[in-house]
Amino acid sequence: MNRVKGRIIKGIGGFYYVETPGGVVTTRGRGNLKKSGDILLVGDYVEVSILNEEETEGVVEKALPRENSFVRPPIANVDLMTIVVSGEKPKVNVRLLDRFLCVSESKLIPSLICVNKTESSRGMKTFDMLYGIYGKIYPMCSVSGKTGKGLDDLRREISGSTVAFAGPSGVGKSTILNAILGQNHMEVGEISKKTSRGRHTTRHVELIEIKESKAENENISKTWIFDTPGFTSLDLPDMSEANLRYLFPELVKWGKECRFMDCQHIGEPECSVLKAVEMGSISQSRYNSYKMFYEELSERKKF
Repeated sequence: MNRVKGRIIKGIGGFYYVETPGGVVTTRGRGNLKKSGDILLVGDYVEVSILNEEETEGVVEKALPRENSFVRPPIANVDLMTIVVSGEKPKVNVRLLDRFLCVSESKLIPSLICVNKTESSRGMKTFDMLYGIYGKIYPMCSVSGKTGKGLDDLRREISGSTVAFAGPSGVGKSTILNAILGQNHMEVGEISKKTSRGRHTTRHVELIEIKESKAENENISKTWIFDTPGFTSLDLPDMSEANLRYLFPELVKWGKECRFMDCQHIGEPECSVLKAVEMGSISQSRYNSYKMFYEELSERKKF
């Protein structure tokens, strides 16, 4: 049997659809994968044995090592986390945004903050506020999925990467993705009047390739986007509160000047992080998130 390497782009009902150099192959997992407890995820790179002459059917022999993975949604090998928030409704929750950023940092995944619904002055005011907090830490872009504003910049930011879009319901992720893909691939959910949040419409996980012109795609890798049914909230990683500071890049930077190497930046003497907060070099909002998450991890240990 011919064996090829590929990537799982969709999984439904025990079938895995694998993108290979010869096209998409419909597969199932080899029995030994089930016995070993290995779970195949969309985004996994795999080795496939081809079962027919048309090279349309096969069986997954093994999954190759992952760079990262998530349980909810079940995806693997994310290159970039694009966290979408709204410039209007629903109002930005900076604690939730910081939680997403921490989870990305814990998995060594670069983050991009995308502020949608910035076609209005109110939306741009929100972008400017967020830029004051995050602009020196993470790349940011302002877009309007409704009018198309800023989408070319977003395309450039994600080009050549495998991208997961995350963020609260109702911020317009599906609208942005439909605009990028140039099709109504993702059904846009209604916004609940009571909560100002969207209703999930995606039912399975899928990797979708952004079709680019040959000129655009000549010297770069393919651009893939995860279409997922969830990714609206995340738990902090299972870690000690003593290591939380490493998930805040600005704390890592300023913490090098602290008197104590193991300074937790909570109340220790000669703490450069606390001084940076006082001077405004570190945002008070980000430091408040750090303290809140620190307490959360401390409480978690008690149970």
